[in-house]
Amino acid sequence: MKIKILCAAAFVGFTLPVLAASLAESTFTEIVKEVKVVSGSDRATAPARLEELFKAPDLVRTGVDSRAELTAADQTITRVGANTVFAFEAVGRNLRLEKGSVLFHSPTGKGGGTIKSGGASAAVLGTTIIVVATEDGGFKLLVLEGKGKATLPNGKAVTLKAGQLVFVLAGGKKFSQVLDFNLGKLVGSSLLVGGFSHELSSLAL
Repeated sequence: MKIKILCAAAFVGFTLPVLAASLAESTFTEIVKEVKVVSGSDRATAPARLEELFKAPDLVRTGVDSRAELTAADQTITRVGANTVFAFEAVGRNLRLEKGSVLFHSPTGKGGGTIKSGGASAAVLGTTIIVVATEDGGFKLLVLEGKGKATLPNGKAVTLKAGQLVFVLAGGKKFSQVLDFNLGKLVGSSLLVGGFSHELSSLAL
């Protein structure tokens, strides 16, 4: 598996199979508190509804203490945290994260996906990651399952495995040190992992 990161400072990406299905839409499979859909055409806002199809170029916007889960036809799961704004792109398997946090899980062999945030992006293939982005360009990648390789535009690279994270500060041009985090503790406390009515299929991994 291969990941690359690019952030106005960094890019994180995986090489994706040529025949990977598009990830331009998913269905809301869980909604907690305030979750809204913003129309990409006229910016009209409406509450998200369970089993509603969400697709590019519309945006999802969550409120305080709110979150949502979307499930694609190929069982790729996108979980959206509180105070988050994100959208799918119309082509490919790409998500745009304007701010906030997302957990992205793509079953092995389904083509993975790429989360973009400003000049940065984090991609995944057959694994599970969390990406956190701030409006001023800060960026953090946590690998929950699998391995990843993060690469900056200047060619510097870092390889991550499950239980490791790396970040780039707003306006930064280099990665932090690779840091270990307590994977069991995160799984037990993160609302992106455990704050839903059902478990992730990859929870054991």
